[in-house]
Amino acid sequence: MEERELEAGIFEALQVLNKPLKAREIAKFLKIPAEEREQLREKLKALAREGKLVKLKGAKYALPEKLNLVVGKLCVYREGFGFVDPISGGKGVFVPGRNMAGAMNGDIVAVEIVKEGRDGKKEGKIVSIIERAVKKVVGKVEKSKKTLLRNS
Repeated sequence: MEERELEAGIFEALQVLNKPLKAREIAKFLKIPAEEREQLREKLKALAREGKLVKLKGAKYALPEKLNLVVGKLCVYREGFGFVDPISGGKGVFVPGRNMAGAMNGDIVAVEIVKEGRDGKKEGKIVSIIERAVKKVVGKVEKSKKTLLRNS
């Protein structure tokens, strides 16, 4: 199957069936035999990296707009909050520190919009880290006998 034809078929399957789908379900919709599904899997991964699809738990793929998600690059500020600049363009989404979900500066992430102001400003929470910007983190772990006590 040709690349463009395959991509169009994937989008059609997700639109028509209107729910997140596994590669196997998309292949079934497109009538791709089991022995020819590797190209489909590679295309799904590429579309997810580009932000055109979101990979969810259970190896399911979905259209970001169907889930009220924005896919983009995260820019983290020293104070702990960040902004996600959508890959598709448009206004950035503010992400408070409590909603960062372990994402780091430069990561490609999927953000769920949780609040939208009248002025068009959006606030969100990160629901998925699509691609890490930094593959290795170097640090030093120190063991201490001191423990932190906190009254609840």
